[in-house]
Amino acid sequence: MKMKEETDERRSVLDWLVLNLYNAVNQLKLHAEELEMLKYKEGLENDKKLQEEYEQQNNRPIPPMKVVKIPKPEDLQNQFFLPTHHPKCLHCSSENERKELISKVWQPNSNQPTMTLDEVADMEMENLR
Repeated sequence: MKMKEETDERRSVLDWLVLNLYNAVNQLKLHAEELEMLKYKEGLENDKKLQEEYEQQNNRPIPPMKVVKIPKPEDLQNQFFLPTHHPKCLHCSSENERKELISKVWQPNSNQPTMTLDEVADMEMENLR
């Protein structure tokens, strides 16, 4: 049993080391990108031509917004064909029957509690006396 515990401990330490190695490599990439941005920013501050190009790029006019019309649910009902009977419910004679069958499907798998936690706690306190 001790061998399994040592193996599990060794595996968890190795997983921890691998995770930290991935994090370190990711941090190196992030630092390299940040260094590149700082050098570019420093170059902008020192070079007037680059600074003017940067300002021109950022002062471009904003493109016009695209407006998309989202149909209301009432409009969607007219677009689609809604059958009166569901294909799986061929024996249903009315919409009410169909709704009743659907409500039976969405029942919980297990019995629901019949008393609240407060009632259980009160019972337990009475049993302790």
